[in-house]
Amino acid sequence: MKRLAWLLLAAVLSFSTAGFARPASPPGPLSTTISSPPAAPAAASIPGYNVVCENIRATRLCVSVSEPRVRPGSYVTVYGLMKIRGVPQTGKIMRVVWSSKTSASCIGVTDDTGLASCRTYVPASTAGARKVHVRVWIDKFKLATAFTTRNPPEEERSSDE
Repeated sequence: MKRLAWLLLAAVLSFSTAGFARPASPPGPLSTTISSPPAAPAAASIPGYNVVCENIRATRLCVSVSEPRVRPGSYVTVYGLMKIRGVPQTGKIMRVVWSSKTSASCIGVTDDTGLASCRTYVPASTAGARKVHVRVWIDKFKLATAFTTRNPPEEERSSDE
């Protein structure tokens, strides 16, 4: 019953968010958070940047973002991966919440590879270079990753003034 309630909540909230984004092939080389050791081979199965992985008993969780630096007024995709004893977990709900000057959230559901993704808008009001911490819950587990907002190039700023 709880799972049905979560799925219903995910369906309702998907209409008020940017929507679900099917994970695409990785946008480029993977990177880990700064000053951390190279990612383990299991982390290579999750696309994106700022990959953070954690083992909790027999559960392997990884989260990442589609871009390490995001321009305000654009979108960012958050990825989450869940495996138990190496077996991908299907149908697990991923909730994402982040806040800066404004807050945003999105919801995704893991597919048959254990990967979930959701895409959310980064409002223009988050202008300026700042680190945005992204909290991700997959099932009952919580992890965090981050992205940095970046200023638009000089020519874009001068044309707005």
